Amino acid sequence: MRKSLILVIFSLAIITGGARAQGKIIKAIEVGGNKNITRERILKVVETKVGDEYSLPALREDLKRIYALGFFSDVKIDISPFEEGIKVKFIVEERFLVEKIIFKGNKKIRKGTLLDEVGLKVDEVYSEKKVEEAKEEILSLYKEKRYYQAKVQEEIKIDKEEGKVNVTFNIKEGPRLKVKKIEILGNEVFSDRKIRRVMKTKKRKFDKKVFQEDLERIVTLYKTRGYLLAGIVDHKISYEEEKIFITILIKEGPQIKMGSLTISGNELFTDEEIKKETVLKEGMVYNELQFDRDLFQIHALYYNKGYAFARVVPTKKIDEKEERIDISLDITEGSLAYIGKIEITGNEKTKNYVIRRELVIGEGEIFNYKKILRSQEKLYNLGYFKRLDIEGEEGVKIDTYPGKEPDIINLVFDVKEKKTGTLNLGAGYSNVDGVIGQVSVSEINLFGRGYQASATVEFGGKRQNYSLRFTNPWLFNTPTYFSTGIWHKTRVRDSYDIERRGGDITFGHPITDFTKWYLKYKGERVRVYKVESDAPFDITREEGKKFLSSLTPSLARDTRDYIFDPSKGSYNSLSIECAGGPLGGDFDFLKHRLDSRWYFKTFWKFVLALRLRAGYVEEFDDSAYVPIFERFYIGGADTVRGWKYADIGPKAANGDPIGGVKMVVGNLEWRFPIYRRLKGVLFVDSGNTWARGSNPDWEDIEGGYGAGIRFHSPMGLLRFDYGKPINPPTGVSHSQFYFSIGQSF
Repeated sequence: MRKSLILVIFSLAIITGGARAQGKIIKAIEVGGNKNITRERILKVVETKVGDEYSLPALREDLKRIYALGFFSDVKIDISPFEEGIKVKFIVEERFLVEKIIFKGNKKIRKGTLLDEVGLKVDEVYSEKKVEEAKEEILSLYKEKRYYQAKVQEEIKIDKEEGKVNVTFNIKEGPRLKVKKIEILGNEVFSDRKIRRVMKTKKRKFDKKVFQEDLERIVTLYKTRGYLLAGIVDHKISYEEEKIFITILIKEGPQIKMGSLTISGNELFTDEEIKKETVLKEGMVYNELQFDRDLFQIHALYYNKGYAFARVVPTKKIDEKEERIDISLDITEGSLAYIGKIEITGNEKTKNYVIRRELVIGEGEIFNYKKILRSQEKLYNLGYFKRLDIEGEEGVKIDTYPGKEPDIINLVFDVKEKKTGTLNLGAGYSNVDGVIGQVSVSEINLFGRGYQASATVEFGGKRQNYSLRFTNPWLFNTPTYFSTGIWHKTRVRDSYDIERRGGDITFGHPITDFTKWYLKYKGERVRVYKVESDAPFDITREEGKKFLSSLTPSLARDTRDYIFDPSKGSYNSLSIECAGGPLGGDFDFLKHRLDSRWYFKTFWKFVLALRLRAGYVEEFDDSAYVPIFERFYIGGADTVRGWKYADIGPKAANGDPIGGVKMVVGNLEWRFPIYRRLKGVLFVDSGNTWARGSNPDWEDIEGGYGAGIRFHSPMGLLRFDYGKPINPPTGVSHSQFYFSIGQSF
């Protein structure tokens, strides 16, 4: 590069005939010395034109532009008289171009694949550096496919007259090597199996970079168990024919326990308050990873009080003889930090204000790490942004940068949007409804303004559903929730058919960040028809059309970290539906409902999920009973799995379910990841419902257990469960398979 630059400067200094041409008109522009690069391509970058007055500075700039094309090792300009003016001639010396790239000896990797991978291309400028890089790329490609002994030798043929180069890569592929044996030496604390489990290098597969990381993983394993002086003394990789043999020699050292923890520099918090944030206590086996977590928690203690500039620097002293580690923490608390600007980036569809209204921290406030994380959590709960554990990408990243003042921190929420609209055409099978088809369209971020709209049509042999719904979670740009919907549903039951058509309207408003109240009005026309002659009285008396009018106030507290697939937190709601009375309608009843859901992280990404539901419905005023279609029915995919819908609870003399007025259901699920969008579930369910006049008896509780999988698809979460009832009575099926859409809870 430097040599070429000197040539350019030298060429600029020897523009021949320049002094004599001063003030003359350019009558012709020519190109000489070019073999492979056309005259037109060269002159395309030249700004001097025929008819221009000669200008030495302008020609020097043109010369630079020609050189910048990258095809020439030297460029000169010759000036000569021509037709009472002058002729300008650019004389170039071309670099060699690659004419052919040939691969010989490659049998395991196709030529096309090799050409795609190497940086060297036909008709580009040849250079020795590019050839060397191409060799490395070829070898890297072979190593990926476990041909670790592959060799590549280049062969260069230059045609100086034509200015072309043919590059041949002679490849010796060698055998495809497989890891035959990994031998661990020097280990007493951990078994060979335990050490191999933390390694990503397995039999048959080998990568040098991954293996180097494996050595670090082994050391980390020891450090998490207190063996701080453990290390890899030596390792050896040997090759024998098509096999790789790996030997790793470990020095374990003594197990170190936590000694004293001394703290200095702290004024805002006492030693005891800081130590409360740590898990490691004196006498416990030292865990390097846990210490890092403890250190983060101490930082978070300060960050949550606005001291974002606080620094905690640990000093560790290991006493090998006493087998302990003493740690001192030097704290620099710094001053209070304030939020400057809050920037939103990455959003293309979602309006800025839709994102900003979810933030619980504002500009000018004291820096608060907990509020920042809560803001991130609320943005995820919108459902507009990607999640690392589902979509494979973090969708809400938080960044900071210094403000103009030393105590100011600017905050950035960088979002990555995902598709929020779906069009679903599908078919499935339900134990309750048989074969069903579905057409639905939904959008949870309509116009980028956070509106939610959906339209659904379901059809099958036993049910027909048509529904429309619109929701605005921020009515009039206030945190007032508004939702309205209409529906028309028909169902075929054992001894009757039922049709329900109606609509509802719901308003809600937050009380705190986690707690909201709601008020819903529902009006619904219910028609019971095709009642069989032997149907029980509870059913026959409902034949015909009835109108329901109800108002439901409810209170909900939601602390879940991610509402679509929670791993911690809880959801608790209490509601009372009042039908009839001053609201009119054909029935008067009060329906009380309690719903409590809890989520706990167990280990790794395994989550324990618990749910308890209880309900009680009672008639009042002019009504003598609760209609059959407003009672509780237990059994099936959403209550107690392993049983058919309504198989648990009161039944008429002919065996038809007639529902209960008191209900208790408990569900326990242990959820675990399988791969990306796929998760597994183990579950145990229990519950029952009781008729009017019967008191709940825990001996009546029925149960079921089983396993299932969850798949996050574009149409929503798909659930596949297989359940078995616990001690089922005669006549009850011994297993049930369920397919449904949406999280169970």
